[in-house]
Amino acid sequence: MGGAITTNKYLQKLHSTQRLINIKIAKAYRTISSESSCVISGIPPIGLVIDGKVEVYKRNYGLGSSDIVCDMPLPVHEWLNPALQATITETNEATTYRFEIYTDGSKDASTVGAGFVIYRNKQMVMQCRYKLRSYCSNNQAEQIAILKAL
Repeated sequence: MGGAITTNKYLQKLHSTQRLINIKIAKAYRTISSESSCVISGIPPIGLVIDGKVEVYKRNYGLGSSDIVCDMPLPVHEWLNPALQATITETNEATTYRFEIYTDGSKDASTVGAGFVIYRNKQMVMQCRYKLRSYCSNNQAEQIAILKAL
């Protein structure tokens, strides 16, 4: 499996051809290396792609070795319910915390904002507000508030 690609002569021809294509895609100079052309164009080297395809073929037909571990997608009926994965514990009202952090992100027709307040021992120690670009969503504003608070 993959015997022809292991011959250096054929692999060099493939790399040479891929390099020319990558130079056109990246609009780079001819002096760029094959590896750099792959990085700039965002295309993996052809040798790696072929090795991966050969490995998948071997695994599908039971020809590969079992020493390589890879993630395989689970069938839908084996997916875990996200609600069952998280453990949520309720706190009682009598529990006191040294720090309390409140965050908010919101959006209306023309403005988007985020902010947070931090209390330490029931005393406010920090308050920040941020005005965000109008193309930001409400979820992004909420995430910015949490990120800035942390």
